[in-house]
Order: sequence, then C-alpha cells, then structure tokens
Amino acid sequence: MVENRVCFTVRGEFGAQMSFEANNTIQYEDLVKCVNKDTLVELMCLDRLGYTGEDIEFITPAEYDERFGGTKMAELKPCPFCGGEAAFLGTTCTIKCKQCGGAFIATNPVMTRMETAAAWNRRVNDGST
Repeated sequence: MVENRVCFTVRGEFGAQMSFEANNTIQYEDLVKCVNKDTLVELMCLDRLGYTGEDIEFITPAEYDERFGGTKMAELKPCPFCGGEAAFLGTTCTIKCKQCGGAFIATNPVMTRMETAAAWNRRVNDGST
C-alpha cells in the first residue's frame, strides 16, 4: 500500500492535509483535480468560520512539509503540572499527561498538531516554546 496525500492552504493562513492508502501512487495533479474545494470546506467545517472554496490553494506535499512541519511527530515537553510524560490522544489535537491527567484541548478547529504542541510546550516562566 502507498500513502497518497492532498495538501492545501487556506488563504495562506494555515495548512491542512488529507491522506489515504491505495495500491498505487496517484499522480498529484490528477489527485487534486478530483477534490471539490467547496465540499472540502464543508467537510472541515471551515464554512462556519467564513471560508469558501475560493480560499483553498492546493500545494505539493513537499511544500506542505516545508511550511507546516509535515507529518513529523511533535516533541512534547513534560507536563507543566507534575513533570509527567505527555502524549497526544490518538489522532486528535488533544494532549494529556499520562501521570496526572492534565490536558490541553485545542478549541480551534483548524489547529495543527504542531501548533498544539507549541501551545503545550509554552511555559510562562521562560516564554519560549
């Protein structure tokens, strides 16, 4: 099985991607022709935030990886409450401490895992991420 990815930006403000496995690689140009931008906006509930299909710009997976961090796993600092190990819950953008249960729940529906990790990793005492 081969992973195929469709990557895009929304008004250049943030990026998102969809991926699926298939028996073979589909040419990227052919793949993006099959995606209806208006339907994509509705499926991601972006229409509720005022976005339309005209706001979608397809970009290559390589460009997505360069601009938005790709599919690499974000490194998480220890829990700020107890120092325990933190982890993402499944494929969500929620981070939870395995020891005390302290959590960060992303309320922004278009927040990426990298942005969620940066928010979790931010510390008041040092101001850095």
